[in-house]
Amino acid sequence: MCPYGDINGPRAVTKNPTRAAFGGIFRDSNNVCHGYFAQNLTTQSTFIAEISGVLKAIEIAAEKNWNNIWLEIDS
Repeated sequence: MCPYGDINGPRAVTKNPTRAAFGGIFRDSNNVCHGYFAQNLTTQSTFIAEISGVLKAIEIAAEKNWNNIWLEIDS
């Protein structure tokens, strides 16, 4: 099981209103975790956090040659 509960895709985290972060978890159709990522940002924009998370997920998928991906975001 992946850490951080049931995060299915890139998420913006804004518990501190002056900072934002993003992260995501890679799972297959059997709910098996294949990796995860998270990163703090210097911006406080949730829009930038969401877009950054999507771009990072696509970048990692491309590096691993995963050609079929499904993104779920909470924006």
